[in-house]
Amino acid sequence: MSIRRILMRIGGALGVAMLACGWVALQSVRTARRELRPPRTRAARESVATELPGLEDARLSTSDGIELAAWYVPSVNGAAVVLGHGLGANRTQLLPQARALTQAGFGVLLLDWRAHGDSGAICARGATTSDATCRWPSTSLPPAPTSSLTASAAWGSPWGRRP
Repeated sequence: MSIRRILMRIGGALGVAMLACGWVALQSVRTARRELRPPRTRAARESVATELPGLEDARLSTSDGIELAAWYVPSVNGAAVVLGHGLGANRTQLLPQARALTQAGFGVLLLDWRAHGDSGAICARGATTSDATCRWPSTSLPPAPTSSLTASAAWGSPWGRRP
């Protein structure tokens, strides 16, 4: 076999390898973009208000100024739970849990994470949204005074896969 033929085969194999690497890189970029900017699904309040009596709209702010949309049901027993949905979803994902908690007397805060539902931002960088939930008990939410809360907890859904 001639040197020219060997070089042609090596060149062809390198070309195929480069195409394969390019395809893998393109798929990685597409996946990263989809995960950082999931499609938004707006939360329909009209259907939820009948399921959760006392439901009120609330807004929380992150340390970098992004507003997070939320619904709040005041506590009856002095305790409240913050519910956070999974990647690509919105606050309606956790309605079954919210219904059970409110029936047991707990206050519930259902929120849309950054770049989800009705919240602000275009990129879902989840790390900076935690400060809004950590500050929640000191945030004024209508109409129940937050000083009446004696306990709070958080419940979250995984961000590793979409619903």
